[in-house]
Amino acid sequence: MEQKERLSFCKKCKNRQFDPNRGIVCGLTQQKADFDNGCVNFIQDPASVDDFSLAEKADVAEQEVVSISEEILENLKRYQNFGYALVGGMLAVLISAVLWALITVSIKYQIGYMAIGVGFLVGFAVRFFGIGFERKFGILGGFLALLGCLLGNLFGYVGLSAEQMGN
Repeated sequence: MEQKERLSFCKKCKNRQFDPNRGIVCGLTQQKADFDNGCVNFIQDPASVDDFSLAEKADVAEQEVVSISEEILENLKRYQNFGYALVGGMLAVLISAVLWALITVSIKYQIGYMAIGVGFLVGFAVRFFGIGFERKFGILGGFLALLGCLLGNLFGYVGLSAEQMGN
């Protein structure tokens, strides 16, 4: 039995104690768990939950994702469309860059947090229009988000310059 399995017993035992240097130890022996088939001093703690712990739930969720069949994966890949992702992402780049410039010109100050909004909008558009989950869609989203930030800066500077020249 491995230490992880032993600790699953100890976490539910009434005799457990926490030692800051060693972690969970037995309250009777003051030692870490070293049993093989089960602890003879085990007493179920009524306060412990019989359900999975969060770590066990995460392990199960990870196993579920890994166990997707090839048939389902191929079916999902059929609906992906890189061209639609590119068009939708470019549209989001233009919209977000214009919004960035309008906000920058209207308040006469450039807000750095606008980049987060650009990244969110472009990433959502690439995912929505392309229905993609492969790495190339993420790379496209990152590249287009960077392009949106650069265009937003450029449009903002052009707007501020035009306003300065108009005065």
